Amino acid sequence: MKYDLKILFGVAGLLSAAGLLSAETHTWDGDCGETSPTNLWGASCDSLIGTSTNWDTDEIPDSGDSVIINMDSGATKVLGFYNLSSAHIVTPSLQISGDLILADPSSIKGLTSGGGGLGDLHAMSQLTFQGTNTNPGVVLRGTGTYFNEGTFTVVNGIDAEFINNDVVNFTPGERYAANFINNVTVNFGAGTLNQNSGTNTFRLDGGMVNVDTGSDTTQMAIGGKFDLASGIINIDRGGLELSGDATLQSGTIRVDEGADFSMRSSNATEHWVSGSVTVEGDGNFFLASTRVSGLLTVNLPGDRNDPTQVGFQPRWVALSSVSGSDPQLVNRDYMSTPFYGTHFTGGGYVHNEGTFEADRGVRLDAHLKNIGTMNIRSTANVTLGSGMTFENTGTVHAYGTGRIDRLINNGSLVRDGDGPGSPFQITTLLQYGGGSTAIETGSLRLNDGGTLGGTFDVTASALLDIWSGSFSNMFAGSATVFTGAGTVSLGNNGNGPTLTSHTELDLNVGSASGSGQGAFRFVRGYLNIVDGDATNRGKFEWLGGEIDIAADSLFHNIGLMTIEPGRNNVLAGKILNDADVEQGATIYATSGQGGFIQNEGTWTMTGNASVTQPNGSNESWFDNDGILTRSGPGGSTISFEFGNYGRVLVESGSLYIAQPDPLTFANGVILRGKWEVASGASLTFPQDILGIAGGSFTGGDIGKLQQLGDELVEEAEEAYLSLNENKTLNQKLTVYDNGHLTALPNNNTTIPPDAYQPPVLTAPEIELDGGTIEGEITIDATLYGLEGVLKPGYSPGVLRFMKPVSLTNPTLEIEIGGIDPVDFDRIFFDAGVSFAGGMIDLRLIDGYLPEIGDRFAFMHASSLTGVETLVLIDDFPPGLGYELLTETTIDGQQLVLAVTAYQEPVAGDFDASGTLDSVDLDLLFAILGGSDPDYDLDGSGIVDSGDVLYWIETIYGSMTGDANLDRRVDLLDLSALASNFGQAVPSYGAGDFNADGLVNLLDLSLLATRFGFTASVPEPTAGVFMLMAGWGSRRRR
Repeated sequence: MKYDLKILFGVAGLLSAAGLLSAETHTWDGDCGETSPTNLWGASCDSLIGTSTNWDTDEIPDSGDSVIINMDSGATKVLGFYNLSSAHIVTPSLQISGDLILADPSSIKGLTSGGGGLGDLHAMSQLTFQGTNTNPGVVLRGTGTYFNEGTFTVVNGIDAEFINNDVVNFTPGERYAANFINNVTVNFGAGTLNQNSGTNTFRLDGGMVNVDTGSDTTQMAIGGKFDLASGIINIDRGGLELSGDATLQSGTIRVDEGADFSMRSSNATEHWVSGSVTVEGDGNFFLASTRVSGLLTVNLPGDRNDPTQVGFQPRWVALSSVSGSDPQLVNRDYMSTPFYGTHFTGGGYVHNEGTFEADRGVRLDAHLKNIGTMNIRSTANVTLGSGMTFENTGTVHAYGTGRIDRLINNGSLVRDGDGPGSPFQITTLLQYGGGSTAIETGSLRLNDGGTLGGTFDVTASALLDIWSGSFSNMFAGSATVFTGAGTVSLGNNGNGPTLTSHTELDLNVGSASGSGQGAFRFVRGYLNIVDGDATNRGKFEWLGGEIDIAADSLFHNIGLMTIEPGRNNVLAGKILNDADVEQGATIYATSGQGGFIQNEGTWTMTGNASVTQPNGSNESWFDNDGILTRSGPGGSTISFEFGNYGRVLVESGSLYIAQPDPLTFANGVILRGKWEVASGASLTFPQDILGIAGGSFTGGDIGKLQQLGDELVEEAEEAYLSLNENKTLNQKLTVYDNGHLTALPNNNTTIPPDAYQPPVLTAPEIELDGGTIEGEITIDATLYGLEGVLKPGYSPGVLRFMKPVSLTNPTLEIEIGGIDPVDFDRIFFDAGVSFAGGMIDLRLIDGYLPEIGDRFAFMHASSLTGVETLVLIDDFPPGLGYELLTETTIDGQQLVLAVTAYQEPVAGDFDASGTLDSVDLDLLFAILGGSDPDYDLDGSGIVDSGDVLYWIETIYGSMTGDANLDRRVDLLDLSALASNFGQAVPSYGAGDFNADGLVNLLDLSLLATRFGFTASVPEPTAGVFMLMAGWGSRRRR
């Protein structure tokens, strides 16, 4: 009898609900020990045979029926189900407590036409397998649930809910499973696991799946839905491919070396990673068409040179940001791009903590953070969608001609791996203070602006090309450093980029010596220094573009700066040069802020290089505290307000100073600093040079020069007019205290010193107002003045004056280095000289020590007047003295210094003449009221009338009243007093015996009381010109 299953299930349910059926339990075991019923359906003890589809006495299946097959413990029995089209288990449970072996397909035979057909095992409630079970020819079906608590081997398939609590083995071949839930272990071999329904799922929930296909090249495929709720997947050999819809919620996937795990089939609608999943081991992981809302962590090694070891290879992954910037995908070891590249989308975050090998393009519609190493190879591009970021805190290696859309670099960016070729390009680079970029080979081009902080290191022959856009560095923090022996180019054939610095900008590219090809090259665009300074320590080539420098900042050159012909070089702000600038092109100041150049190093102008500002503008300055050189053919103009406090050297060509500073008169120019104009070169000003207030001037036009030195400036620097050739002045020249009239030394070693013809200065007259005439020079001018200095030669040398000279209290510095005339200084007065006081300052040089009898004819004149008024000081060694002798020569007279033996000076011989006379008294009178110890003869602490009395009576041996110093007080002395009586004549010889400045009755009384006195001692020895105070004593007037 047969029943329709649906009708039976319905009837059974109604009867059970009405309480008309009771649950029944039927037990079969191997020893035929059943008591009721016995031999159901005539079955033997070894099999169950029947024609019915249900196993209870009323033949109506219901949920209260239970069937127990209780095999003897330790016995292995074969149960065969014969003549059943299917076995329907509608009881609450079917428990198989022993070993159930379904040995062959004939174990279950149905009543299909022709016989021998396969039957199915249907579970309407629960079926539990315990022990080792093999299913060679049965499909598990039904609306119930199969539980495996032993070891179950699937040969065919499962089309019902199957829950594994122990071990299930899927034999190789094509299999199918529906609603398979694994809690313990599933073992896969090679083959395919499909589904017969799109709603069924293979689910791993806390257990383990092992895949071993027996071969590294053989895959195991799960074509239906796959759900990793939790648990572990071990892929030992071969591979596991999830080609259907797969969801990874939580768990670990371990892939052994040589094995693959794949989620990339085009058959899949989509894959999901919704929880925390880890893929680890030594194999490969291929990922595509996957959405990640949880966390996928991959830790697989790879080898770029081994195509079988690709590590983690994602193709299309959608990442949903779930909590701020927390990552949804983390690579901990090796990640590479597949042939078609990698696309991250969804707006979430990818973290690379290992190595990301990008041989193909990477599309970022998500955020990528590189903490490890990322290699962007060949022509691979990293492109970013709107609002997405690529942040590097590790190392990014850029190879070949690839491109990165936008990069935030807080780690290390390295351009390396190939030669110069085409550049690797970054559209927008945002590098902050903690980042660094190294260009080791080839070139790196920066487009469309960005942030340039941290360090940029360019090795020799490499290029960092800042191409276009607006760039800036950090607004605060550490300096931006460009360094290395390579080249950094700003605006090289680009569209004029802008680089704005808000902190210190350190340029140390190339060599400050100029060697090598490396340099920081500013070609076009704008270099803006807003805060802090820009400092060049290497080589800076300014080929064009505008440098804008804020008022409190500067461009500081301590390396080599070259300004070369190219485009307009525009300056706004201050350049400070402490090293070398080679200017071959013109600098143009802006009309607003203006430019300011301060040179404290070496600045060389060549060609037609100039420094200009707009017409009518006076907002720009050029201060030279170093050396400014104009060299080569051509002419240069400085229209900045120019102040020279260092040295200007015009070697060749011409230099025009349009606005000299600081002293400009209405009708001429007063110069400071050192100016040298070579023969054939030209230095011009908008007006005539009227004076040199400080520094020096050599060569050039001095026809209108009127003053040398500056009488109005206190403690002014020394001012020199140095002749390098014959010059003529058109008017009187005054040489003030800080002025020096001199000539350049003779550096031509082919001309003997005695054959050298020094340059000649011709002028109407020269006034020496405390100034100095020195060196080897010939003066063709009337010379007069007060308290000047004459210093012949350059140790030693010759001064020659061709016209009359009249000097009051001059100083003549005479250096002696030997006895030959070329070894000591000489002064020639061709038209005579007249002295009114003064000093001869003798100095021994070059270690020379004179001997007694040496003679030095150091002064020659057509006539000598007043030489006896000169006081001589010296630095002769002990034991030597001297005489000054006036001798007649063929051409006139000469003053000779004769070396003698030293004699002790005579006390009171204030003029060191060797004679006590009225001159000494006059010198004593001149210092009355002072405290000079040389004149305080009585030791009272003050020079007064007591010292006059001491000189007359104690030293000279006469008495007060001896006006004519003949050691008598008589009518001759009375006559001298009478001729000056009643007058203010402060002179002892005039009768002022008490030194009160008047000749009156007091003086007459002194004379009267001593009238008739005659000395009884001989006069002191006179006529010897001796030292006053011994060797080493130097007294100046």
